[in-house]
Formats: sequence, C-alpha cells, structure tokens
Amino acid sequence: MNLHPYQQRAVEHVWDNDKCALFMDMGLGKTLTMLEAIKDMPKPVLVVAPLRVASTVWEQEAIKWGYDYTFSRILGTKTARSLSAKADADVFLINVENLSKLRYEYDPHWKWPSVIFDESSLFKTAGSKRPRAALWISKRASNVVLLSGTPAPNGLEDLYSQIKLLDGGSRLGRNKQQFLKTYFYPENPYFEHTKWLPQPGSELAINFLIDDICMSMQSEDYLDLPDRIVNDIYVDLPLTAQRDYDELAHEMYVNLGSAEIDAVTAGVLVNKLAQFASGSVYTDDGTTFVHDAKLDALDDIIEEAAGQQVLIAYTYIHSRERIHKRFPQARDVKDAGCIEAWNAGKRQLMTLHPASGGHGLNLQQSGAHIMVWFDLPYNLEHYDQTNARLYRQGQEHPVMIHRIRALDTIDDQIAQALEDKSTVQDTLMRGLK
Repeated sequence: MNLHPYQQRAVEHVWDNDKCALFMDMGLGKTLTMLEAIKDMPKPVLVVAPLRVASTVWEQEAIKWGYDYTFSRILGTKTARSLSAKADADVFLINVENLSKLRYEYDPHWKWPSVIFDESSLFKTAGSKRPRAALWISKRASNVVLLSGTPAPNGLEDLYSQIKLLDGGSRLGRNKQQFLKTYFYPENPYFEHTKWLPQPGSELAINFLIDDICMSMQSEDYLDLPDRIVNDIYVDLPLTAQRDYDELAHEMYVNLGSAEIDAVTAGVLVNKLAQFASGSVYTDDGTTFVHDAKLDALDDIIEEAAGQQVLIAYTYIHSRERIHKRFPQARDVKDAGCIEAWNAGKRQLMTLHPASGGHGLNLQQSGAHIMVWFDLPYNLEHYDQTNARLYRQGQEHPVMIHRIRALDTIDDQIAQALEDKSTVQDTLMRGLK
C-alpha cells in the first residue's frame, strides 16, 4: 500500500508507541492509516467505534484498499455478540454502546491485546459508564490507539479521560478533579456545575505533558483542498414570533394561545429558545408551530442551487419533518439506499442529523458541495464531523456551507460558542504537531 508520507508518519507513531493517540483531521484517512498499522500490532485487534462505523466502514475500507484481514462484528443481541466474540478473526468490531457489556461478558476471558478507540472523544466524560468500561479494557490491552479528528470539542478539559486511557493518569493527574484544579479555575466558584476556564499557560503545559504520545495533523497542512466558504444567512422572525421569543427569553414562560412553554431551568430555556428560533417548539401537547422564516430561506437556497445537490443538517426531529413536508423530494440519510443514490448523483436533497450522520460518511463522491445548517448544534464535534462529510479528500469543488440564523435570537450565541470552542481545539492540534 502506497500511503501518503503523513500517513506513513502516523503509522510509525503507532508502531513506536504501544499506547498513543492520533488526532487527525477528518479527511486525512484515519481508517486507512490504522489498517496499515494493524499489520504490526498484536492480534486480534478490537476496534471500538460508533455503530455505523463499526457496522460498515472498517470492512468497506479494508476491501477498498486491498487488506485481507478477517473481521468479526460484536453487534446485536447477547447471543449474536457472544458468537462473534468467539470467532477466529484478525479484527473485531464493536459499537461504543456495547462496550460495557463486553466488559462483563468476557471477563476474565479477555482475548484482545490491541484496542483502537475510533472517535475517542466519545469517552471524554470522566466517571460515566462509557469511559469506565473503556478504562477497564485499556488496562488489559498491551497496545491502545486513540483516533479522533475532534479530541477537545468543548475545551481542553475533554482531554483528561482520553489520555487516561493511555497512561492511567500518570501525565494529567490521578483524577479529573485534580486535573481541573491544576490547570483550570472555576468561572463561578459558588456554583457546583460551573464552567472551568484554562489558567494562563495551561495549554502549553498540557501539550508538553502529552506530546510524546500524541500526534496531531490538520488537513490544511497536508491536503490541497478547495476553498470552504461559510455563508451566514440571517432571517427576521415575524413580529409576533419575535415578541413571543423575547417574552420567553426574559420570563422563561410564554403563552402561544394553542400551547404554553414553561422553561423550568436555564438548560431547558436554552433548548426551547433554539427550537423557537428554528420555527417549532416541543410542548406538553406535542409540537407547536411558530414560524416559517428558516424554511423560506432554505427554499431560496435550494432554488439558487438550480438542481445541484444540497445536504441539509438539522438538530430537531420537528425541523426534519417540516423540511420534508416543504420539500417532498428530500430523503434522510437513514433511508435505505439513500446514500448510494446520493453518491450516484440521483438524489438532490438529503437531510441528516449530526449525531447519526457525523462519522464515517463520504458524501462528496458525486461532486456535492453545498451544505445547509437549518439548526446549528452546540456540539463542535458534531458540527465539524458533519461539515467533513463534504469537505474532505476527494472534493474537487469549493464547499459552500450556509448557516441559517434567526436574528436577535440564541442562534448568535450558538455560533459564537462554536467559534470559541474551535479556537481552543485548533490551538491544541497545532501544539501537538
């Protein structure tokens, strides 16, 4: 296999370090890199990945690039998982949700000396069930590799649980609280769930501590990609909707006539305001329609595309339903055969939710290069991963990313939050090169 020089460097990083991380931007070929690295890793290898990636991506990539590994997928029912785990194979694939079950079902019969955590940022929340299972498994493996294009989607504090999978806490501290107290300070020390902000110099200190086992690569340094243009399209809410939005924002309550919205906490309020800005709100009586401002803007984008493919990302189910009602020709990425039809250029409009369509999808093969964010997510990982479905290796056209934003709403804060998180992560990625 003739790898790109940067991919070969990444392979050698894995071979030189029994436990290490590869933080490679989307589109740089993380899966291909690891398929090559597996040649010289103790076998069998266990790959832990999001469900769709575990189900299809690894085997498809192996076939595509001519690797003759045998695969077994530990998915489905307990009986099916048991049979798959006992199979004779080079590479075993399991989805993240089943990892804790594997821990209990196969202790003490652990058989995997090498473990690859594909999208390691899924294990960033210290103390929860998922990272505990991952830590238990990593301690029993002689070789562990973390893969991610977005290792710190919410800030540097996301790194702790991931790095602990490699060193058991020797670099960043015995526990998450010690890590936070050493390198961060509380935004509000009087609140239990306050935001932690990095102390001056903490980025450099953390980078220095983990640099020996972490390798970072950014796509702009290695790929000759076309331009990526972010175009914010601002819409005004109708006067009545704006009045109701402002009342909800200030009073945490509004009566819409047909339904009431009562935000009992600040977290609920943020979610309700974001829904309101998009045009519909979940209420006790179901879904309440508010306005069509974003749908009208989407209509203009699709008309201007003049038959070109448009990929539409949504956050709320009611947004998808309204999009499909307005544009009956649209199909969701989960629909059978939709991805194949899209990549063949036979589908003009496709919708996807970032949480389900953000990993392992190549949607640029037909030349598609137009994306629309109907609802912006708070999650930087979801945002970056979804954009990377079109803006990746093989894309030959400038990628236009339209973001429909309602003026004077929480959409402004969400966009700013994504920018702030991106700045922190970019600094981290550059510091680990």
